[in-house]
Amino acid sequence: MEAEYGEEEASRQTILRGFLFPLPSPGHMIPLIDIAKLLSFRRVSVAVVTTPGNEPLVRPAIDHANTVSSSAAAIPIELVILPFPDSVSHLFPGDSPENFSYIAPSAYTNLIVAITALRPSLHDLLDDEEESKSVIVDGLPVRLELNKSEVSVIFQYKQMIEWMESAEKQSFGVVVNTFYELEPAYADLFRSRKAGRRAWFVGPVSLNNKDEIAMAERGGRASPDTARLMSWLDVQPVRSVVYACFGSLYELDAAQLCETAAGLEAAGHRFIWAVRAWEGAASAGEGWLPEGFEERVQGWGVLLKGWAPQTAILGHVAVGAFVTHCGWNSTLEGVAAGTPMVAVPLMYEQFINERLITDVLRIGVRAASVRGKGAVTAEEMTAALGRVMGDGEEAEEMRRRAREFAALARSAMEQGGSSYDDVGRMVEELRTEGRRVSAARGEKKAAESEKTAYVD
Repeated sequence: MEAEYGEEEASRQTILRGFLFPLPSPGHMIPLIDIAKLLSFRRVSVAVVTTPGNEPLVRPAIDHANTVSSSAAAIPIELVILPFPDSVSHLFPGDSPENFSYIAPSAYTNLIVAITALRPSLHDLLDDEEESKSVIVDGLPVRLELNKSEVSVIFQYKQMIEWMESAEKQSFGVVVNTFYELEPAYADLFRSRKAGRRAWFVGPVSLNNKDEIAMAERGGRASPDTARLMSWLDVQPVRSVVYACFGSLYELDAAQLCETAAGLEAAGHRFIWAVRAWEGAASAGEGWLPEGFEERVQGWGVLLKGWAPQTAILGHVAVGAFVTHCGWNSTLEGVAAGTPMVAVPLMYEQFINERLITDVLRIGVRAASVRGKGAVTAEEMTAALGRVMGDGEEAEEMRRRAREFAALARSAMEQGGSSYDDVGRMVEELRTEGRRVSAARGEKKAAESEKTAYVD
């Protein structure tokens, strides 16, 4: 079975977005509204920005333009009202006009000061607009659209990205923890863009840990509670337990931890929730759990503080869903275990991995009802778990696909599998390159010796 990519949807016309902030005077407001009309008929999304005192002067013209445009292909003009901040409200006592045409020249300075004070509000307006925009990544097998907030943080580490790109260009090849059958179209694209450099797909590497001790101690020494935890799983019904873990890097705040707890409890499924002992709110001893939570879930909910034996938990038949931050290791471990996922991406490439889980592989659902909006509410968590843990057609299809990808993952790592063979190719190609480099060094040394002998 391969991931079903389908045909790339038709490219949509890019919608331009414009903001017009005319000086509060008819000589400026009238022509800018006319410009807004021209742009709207050219399929540009335009917002005219003004103050409350000037709204009566501009709204009739905009409302009329939108009435006319409703029968055409124009985009309606938006009217945005920005009140002057309190810091300058004393400059316009009572019903004082906010327009140069209706005040005495002696009051011009006050209006200019007030307009200048709007600058932070205008910046906030533009920033909010930027956050809501999407970034479309072209040239992929499936159209990838990300909210700007989902990609902006990575650009804080521009130098590190440049170092990584430089190192990749100088390297002999790239070792990737994935397997070809999981994302064949992407694997082919990745190799084709390496411009002669090699790429080996050698995963899922977590499947190298076959015994219980190796799985339990993968990433850290197993805690004394591990044996009790696995014994507890042994007596739970098949596919009845939710496992939740948000990785080893991101620190959830008290509000998000509390929402997660409430969502797990309200869903009503048995659960294991791994919370790092050093998690921000948890380590500070803040009130990060709903009052009485641990008492209410006793017997059917396990709160695991510290390192969790994740591969051992995911591989247990009692586990039916994985609430994950979509880090690549966790994503691939969920795939290898055949466990459907509830995606809660938090940062970096996790938002892209979420698209792979939900849109490409279709083995999980997104917890947040709106992408890129921030924290996941308890209600959203409960609803997502209901979709994955339920008995409906959607849940059954996710489980079926998850099982098939897990079987492909195991086959890839076995003798004759794609990852097994790629490891062999990598080792052989490195040996060949090592012999070539050694021979070249030998020839260079011999040439230098001959040159030295000639000079002597």
